[in-house]
Amino acid sequence: MSLIIEIRPAWWSTWWFRSSCAVAAFLLLLLAYRYRMDEIDRQFNLRLDERTRLAREFHDTILQTIHASAMVVSVARQFPEDPVTVTSALDKLSVFLSQATDEVRSSLQSLRSSTGQTNDLANALRQVGDECAQDCSLRFLLSTEGSARGMHPVARDEIFQIGREAIRNACRHSLGSQVEVTIRYARRLTLRICDDGRGIEQEARASGRGGHFGLKGMRERAQRIGAELRVVSSPGAGTEVKLTCPGYRVYRGYSLLARLLGNASRPVRKED
Repeated sequence: MSLIIEIRPAWWSTWWFRSSCAVAAFLLLLLAYRYRMDEIDRQFNLRLDERTRLAREFHDTILQTIHASAMVVSVARQFPEDPVTVTSALDKLSVFLSQATDEVRSSLQSLRSSTGQTNDLANALRQVGDECAQDCSLRFLLSTEGSARGMHPVARDEIFQIGREAIRNACRHSLGSQVEVTIRYARRLTLRICDDGRGIEQEARASGRGGHFGLKGMRERAQRIGAELRVVSSPGAGTEVKLTCPGYRVYRGYSLLARLLGNASRPVRKED
């Protein structure tokens, strides 16, 4: 009589388990490689966008003002013996130079804010609102919802520039009594600027006012960080500017899976 005893290997010693581990390790390495390549590509694009932003900033503001000053000087040189024309030209030149000084100071403050206060978006926008409130009779209100989260510097700066432009437009052109800014930290970052002024005309909503950064430039900034910008306005009913940013595009420390799924599911944005 014989007895056959068969001892089967433990489940962690089977070939199918080891094969599954090898496949899982390969997939993890592949995901890590893809994530690293995406990070390198994103950092490169952010640096390129930063250079483009600085060039646009100087072109849309400072160079425009300098060009207008040169035109005023040219007119005054054509009529050097007319005191009225010369005086008027000097007055305009003084205004333009003062405006250029403010624009340079604003640009430098923006750059300083980008590097020195990387994540303090609310404080940076509050400073803009307080400065604008000193030049007009508007009441400025700012509130935040949710816990503030760390943000990537370039994405944060694009959001700040959009908010600053919306606040300054409301202070300069709305003729209203109040500007309200709301920042909501959630799965998506939402920035909302609304006023109770006269609203924006259809032509200005499409391309902005001549000689200014305009809504078109704000939409370009939003597009570069994969955000959505909506402007709702009608004559006499005020204006609402709402920016919605995906968390994986702006927040620091976003999970690997969320970034990968966000990049894979992000729709292709078309140029207007």
